[in-house]
Amino acid sequence: MEKDPHIVRLSPVEKLTPGGELPKRLTDVERLAEEELEQLINKLLDSADDKLFDMADRSSEVIFFHAMRQ
Repeated sequence: MEKDPHIVRLSPVEKLTPGGELPKRLTDVERLAEEELEQLINKLLDSADDKLFDMADRSSEVIFFHAMRQ
């Protein structure tokens, strides 16, 4: 498994198992969880974008357009 700087482990991987790698089932669970989280985060961001656009469309405030761009 590659070392991803965005994943913070509470203990070194080497201490998890004698071989230093997660068992296959845990690796599969980790992969599935990452895929599911990615989909949920994308859905969340799309929803936030739509909501900010609606708010900006109904308002004369430019702050909502700036927030949407961010």
